[in-house]
Amino acid sequence: MSERKRGKGQLILMILIVIISFAVFMQSSFFNITKISVVGAKELGVNEVINLTDIKPGQNLFKVNIKEANENLKLHPWINEVNVKRKFPSTLEINLTEHTAVAVVIVENKYAVVEENGMILEYTDNLASVLIPIITGARMKEKITYGEQIQEEAILRALAIANKTPPEIYNILSEINVTNNGNIVVFLTNGLHIRLGSAKQAGENMERAIELLNELDTNIAEIAYIDLRFNGPPVISYGQ
Repeated sequence: MSERKRGKGQLILMILIVIISFAVFMQSSFFNITKISVVGAKELGVNEVINLTDIKPGQNLFKVNIKEANENLKLHPWINEVNVKRKFPSTLEINLTEHTAVAVVIVENKYAVVEENGMILEYTDNLASVLIPIITGARMKEKITYGEQIQEEAILRALAIANKTPPEIYNILSEINVTNNGNIVVFLTNGLHIRLGSAKQAGENMERAIELLNELDTNIAEIAYIDLRFNGPPVISYGQ
């Protein structure tokens, strides 16, 4: 055998040894998961997020199915976007953003927490811990599954009002009421209510109400109601 062939054979053998050694090293406990970090969870608990991945500490970082973990997490209604990634040598990192709860809707004997487009995020029996406005006067006809969209037009119109409301007003918005005749009235936590008129008027009138509240010199706590249902200047009533 020539020196050239012998050298080539030794090189191939060395490469194979390196590949096999690396493959064995990849399976070693050095790459076992010792930490699973969750970034971005607010409504969901860290342990709840980790359990959804079906990945546990002690598993080999190379053997976990990242694609499957992402898909499992995306099935949860609260999770909007998610990215699961390996951080060598022994950490799994889960980065996620959650949907934002916008309002609560009454359904049967429960309350449905919904995001801006009307998707159900969760059901709750207790409103005490829910610090977002409740939609009244319009109910869901039947209970639907987490992650599904509400179809009732009256509720979607009320949600559109919540979506138009800037944070400084939304933070004191307690109720959006859809009356029997289709008019919309919003209530603030201080008792002030704003009569927005029909669904067709409500969006534009909510913008007018916000401008008006920002312009008024008086403390809004002194206002009983603002009526924007009619043409012309708004009607402002002071006192209770």
